[in-house]
Amino acid sequence: MRRAGAVRLTSGRVVAADPGWLDGRVEPFTATVAPGEYPVDLAVVRFAGDPGHERVAAARPAVSAEPVVSSEPALEPGQDPLLLGDGRFYGFSVDAGLGCFVDADALGAMEGILRESVKDTFAGLSGGSAAQVADPASGATLVGFPSGWGDGSYPTWIGRTAGGAIACLVADFLVLRDAEPAPAAAVQ
Repeated sequence: MRRAGAVRLTSGRVVAADPGWLDGRVEPFTATVAPGEYPVDLAVVRFAGDPGHERVAAARPAVSAEPVVSSEPALEPGQDPLLLGDGRFYGFSVDAGLGCFVDADALGAMEGILRESVKDTFAGLSGGSAAQVADPASGATLVGFPSGWGDGSYPTWIGRTAGGAIACLVADFLVLRDAEPAPAAAVQ
């Protein structure tokens, strides 16, 4: 895991999105967390045949240090997981090869901040690198990072504690979707 920064959520209404597309179509998840600042970690993988090649497999704002005992899809208003077929998911769209976590109340400000600077702000991000953007007016922050294989649609999961509280959210970039476990001796 690599620390990507910290997302400051002023309302606790979490959005996972492409930071280049923070327009009015982006919706927060229905599950909320307490307003606050949460570290964002990236799960970065290297490939055995090309150890210099790194990809972000997942991104996680950690809400609690308590262990995760169950998970569920993070849903936006109107989404019903019972309507999905096997292997299907609701996800956030990526068109710039980037994902981010941000507070719903900061979307307008972040869109304005990034409108002219999104390419410069996130230029050169690769592997496990990340960038953080702050809204000076609200104090909210956005943490952006490369999205696995790039453009596509990616699910976000909610990890819950034994007591049912949200411990984390995880954006899964589907990098390891068809991966096979390494032999025990090869795991480091």
